Amino acid sequence: MKRVFFNRSLLSCLTLALLLGMTSCEALQDTLSSEQKKDQVIDIGTITADSTTYYYNGKSGENVKGNEAHLVLKLGQIANATNAVVAYTLSYKMKNGSGDTIARTASGKGTGTLSDSKSKYYVDLSPAINLIDGSKDVADDDISLTLSVSGLTNASGNTYNGYSMAKFNKAISFAPLYSSEALVFSTKTTNAGATFTIPLNGKITAVDSTVTATATTGTLPATTFTAKLSADGKQILLTSSADLTGKDFTADITLTGIKPVGGKESYTYTFKGVLFKPLLVVVDGKLADTVWSDSTKSKKSTAAYASPTGYNLSALYVTNDENYLYVAVTGALALGSGDNIVLMVDNTAASGAGMSSTDSGINDYLVPSTKTTYTGVDFYLCHLQGTALHSRVWGPRTDGVEAATTGSVSVAEYKIPLSLVANAAVGNVLKLFVSTSAYTYVEGGSPKNTFALKDCIPSAAATVGNGGQSLSIDFSKALEYTVQ
Repeated sequence: MKRVFFNRSLLSCLTLALLLGMTSCEALQDTLSSEQKKDQVIDIGTITADSTTYYYNGKSGENVKGNEAHLVLKLGQIANATNAVVAYTLSYKMKNGSGDTIARTASGKGTGTLSDSKSKYYVDLSPAINLIDGSKDVADDDISLTLSVSGLTNASGNTYNGYSMAKFNKAISFAPLYSSEALVFSTKTTNAGATFTIPLNGKITAVDSTVTATATTGTLPATTFTAKLSADGKQILLTSSADLTGKDFTADITLTGIKPVGGKESYTYTFKGVLFKPLLVVVDGKLADTVWSDSTKSKKSTAAYASPTGYNLSALYVTNDENYLYVAVTGALALGSGDNIVLMVDNTAASGAGMSSTDSGINDYLVPSTKTTYTGVDFYLCHLQGTALHSRVWGPRTDGVEAATTGSVSVAEYKIPLSLVANAAVGNVLKLFVSTSAYTYVEGGSPKNTFALKDCIPSAAATVGNGGQSLSIDFSKALEYTVQ
């Protein structure tokens, strides 16, 4: 007797087609619901990437040419890659012989490798990585790779065994995993177990706990550093086994097992010239120093004036060491070009003959424009966005003031010599007021070159009128801080 075998998917398709009076599986396919089609795609397998930004193992401007770099594609099912085809179009900008920056593209066939589990596909990103060669001719952040992967088929043995997976087609951008900013850690008060934070531009999933530290200047105490990830995977946390309080040294720190999201390779990276110095506050715009949690802090209550366009302040911090006053401001501070963060400090122990709103030149860049009333301010700082920091009577930044903001500008930190605040000394009572403003220029109309108040701390110290154009500051109600 001859035995006849039917393909299960074909049989089910024919059976349903006959029941429904249809003549083909294609007709049946048209009747599937969106959920059924989604389930079918899942059963065949789908090609996805955890990240379409590939964070390479370096800082901006570093040469990473020749490094291994593979993007991990998840397949959803066990796959066969015999007929896989990888193609790409590489887009980038570089300077020509005349020094002009021009856009370029290059297309070609790429390569990929199926993982041992056959559920992942590793695509070689060498064409783009080799452009990041440390030269100034190619900008790192102008590189992208439009990647397509086709021909992968289901090999799981299920109903859809042998079916082709849907084509993957995505633009992959490239960015450095590490910030170009120098790492400076405060050792003013760092008992054993103190944590130092290394920021990352992208997210990682793992880092080895063992850390190698080698002193390059000064004396590295007998300490063991260990590493772990922050909860969000965007920071590496270094912990010291020894008390580093007051220590001053520079070290090269090597970490291993750094695993970026979406990448195949684990990285090893050495952070060179990491400074450990007995600073109370590292002015880096991160508000990460332990001292801030113990400093005087004034949170905004009800704002005297807060524009719906944003720039809303949330908190004002202040502390000091032997030589400097440190001030931090938090809130929505992503100001536009020409907008301001304004800080005023009055030393009540001084004569009261400080700057006032009537002083020549100050109101040229004051907020609100030409209509602010205050007297006796000993230090005045305007962080004019899009320009250098200005302080006191808008002179150049040569007086020792430092400033830093975060990339998203949610924190601004300032370091001010106490000598500039009427030689503030221990026991002196300081009064502080901070505000944000927006610059307005109307060509051929009115108003021209005006600043409107957006928000301020403390709100109780401000009286605002004329649509934010008029501001009077009562320093008796400003934030009070006693120099320690």
